[in-house]
Amino acid sequence: MKFLSTATAAALASLLLLVPTVYGNRQYKCPSGDTFEEAMIMDLANKAREENNRDSHPGIPTHELCKSYFFTRKIPGDDSKQYAYLLQVYGQPPTYQFSQQFNYGWQQCSLENGS
Repeated sequence: MKFLSTATAAALASLLLLVPTVYGNRQYKCPSGDTFEEAMIMDLANKAREENNRDSHPGIPTHELCKSYFFTRKIPGDDSKQYAYLLQVYGQPPTYQFSQQFNYGWQQCSLENGS
């Protein structure tokens, strides 16, 4: 019986080691080239609220009500300019649409496997 417990514990430990590798390696790549780790976007989703929605925000694929979180980030090398970002959270389980205001409009950032 001890062998099964030890073997099970070892198997679970090795699976837990794989979780950050598989889950934490994805990132959102935006039109400007900026990248954001998926884990960061999931953390920011906690700040999304329905009252943050604006008519100027892009629609989501399901056309259902969503929660939004808006933030800006300075452009590296030019502190006088900044990019605007919008995270929209909808559905159950939560689905994320992450966009960057780029070239005078909202453009979606794509979720990709990191390098």
